[in-house]
Amino acid sequence: MTAVHISGEQLHVAVGKWRKGILRIERVLKKTLPYGSAVGSRIVDVAAVSDVIRELSKDKDIAKHRIRVTLDTGAVMTKLLTLPDVKSRKYMRRLVEEHFSVGGVVSYTVLQKNDNGTVEILACMAEKELLKNYIDAFRGAGFGIGSIDISACGIIRLSEKCSMLNGSSYAVCIADDTGISRFIFENGKYCYGGRDSIFVQRGTEEFSAGTARSVEALIQVSGKDISNVLMSGVTDSEAEQIRLTLSESGIRAARFPMQKEIEFVDDADISDHLAVIAALV
Repeated sequence: MTAVHISGEQLHVAVGKWRKGILRIERVLKKTLPYGSAVGSRIVDVAAVSDVIRELSKDKDIAKHRIRVTLDTGAVMTKLLTLPDVKSRKYMRRLVEEHFSVGGVVSYTVLQKNDNGTVEILACMAEKELLKNYIDAFRGAGFGIGSIDISACGIIRLSEKCSMLNGSSYAVCIADDTGISRFIFENGKYCYGGRDSIFVQRGTEEFSAGTARSVEALIQVSGKDISNVLMSGVTDSEAEQIRLTLSESGIRAARFPMQKEIEFVDDADISDHLAVIAALV
């Protein structure tokens, strides 16, 4: 399996496979995109991004078909919905579409089935142009997309698979060059998410302080009793500054921990590649 995550100026790739309940990560790598070719997870310059994707064809470990693409949650519209638990996916999609005021391609992930015949889902709608740019960029490089998902869904699946996370309450913070994605889980169930843009330079005290405020604000808005934050995409110095800032509010913060259900062939750290690795789950 091969997953790709485009976020800001970076193209992240992960190659892995499941074996006896363990996700074995065989390769992780990053490619730098030309400046301005992508904004967040939105491809702006299809040709420029396609040229970078084409470079992946030199790597024999990377599959050229059925690529799993994951988007930042901020690139699409998302809603938490409670709907009738219908068996037909086609009919469920129609129900989801009724809750979005604009047209696009809808998808959903089941979070919980209730005893009263309803189901709680995370629904999303992506603009057709956004998806077309991805399809064109990969097709132009000789690659085929198997699925397009959002990072929140990957993190949800990861939470369900990993025993260290299952049933726990925590927030996840994923930082990249252009924004901060945040997700909140209560007793192992996804309940809130969002994304903030970054307008300060990475590695500065302003970045770390802003990231800490962003996470703390989402926790307050969610109304959930969350005292643990797991960080991804931050340097050691950034992580330490964020940890110190959040500790003033009684919130513990640490880099996203390694999980026993996920192993790496090399010495890569899951916290450096969380979004793209979660897409393999």
